[in-house]
Amino acid sequence: MITTEGATYLAGAGVKGTTPVTQWYVFPIKGNYTPTPADVAATFPTLAQESTAYEGSTRATITFGTVTAGAVDNSAAPTTLTATADETWYGVGVSSVPTKGALTGVLLHVQRFATPRAMTTGSNLQVLVELELVQPTP
Repeated sequence: MITTEGATYLAGAGVKGTTPVTQWYVFPIKGNYTPTPADVAATFPTLAQESTAYEGSTRATITFGTVTAGAVDNSAAPTTLTATADETWYGVGVSSVPTKGALTGVLLHVQRFATPRAMTTGSNLQVLVELELVQPTP
């Protein structure tokens, strides 16, 4: 789900010309937390218990494809997270900041998995992020 913080960023960058974010980052969450649209970058990594037990010194980058019909995704290049410890991942977040555990930037998107993923050291999770702006029904 796109957070209210994320929607505010999208409206600002798309309509008002505020500074665009050119790179987004994905991170797993290990807390049994149910995200809400009100989640923000300043508190979400703590509330949802962001996992830092995956390869790389920073959050994993997302390579989005072409925006089409109000939607964009990374289906041509899903982001792979490789676990460095045994733990359960309950979902993912998408942030404008690469630093693991950072409480700054924009929390664009959060997703709780339908089924938690039991990760073991060395196991991979491919993350598909799809963002779609939907016109409300009149």
